[in-house]
Amino acid sequence: MDYSPIPVHHFRNLLHALPVFNPFGADTLTSVAQSLERSLKETPRRLVIGYFNPVHRDVLDASPVLRRRVLTRHWAIYEAIPEDSPRFSAVRS
Repeated sequence: MDYSPIPVHHFRNLLHALPVFNPFGADTLTSVAQSLERSLKETPRRLVIGYFNPVHRDVLDASPVLRRRVLTRHWAIYEAIPEDSPRFSAVRS
């Protein structure tokens, strides 16, 4: 099985919601998060991530483009909102 980082083009314009269930170790999740960050910078859009069993939530917590909206013992919800969105200033504060 190929565990190489997922290229940015796999994310471009496709995702608006991404469900994950503790799918990777921290290093791979970091690569995925970096690819998502590049993709969101290239093609700004709203993105919601549902992270179930968030063992490595610190990786997504550290992302400059994602904001954690909900955290429970079993799941976390993250959201990215484009900077030109009217809601963005409220989200960042």
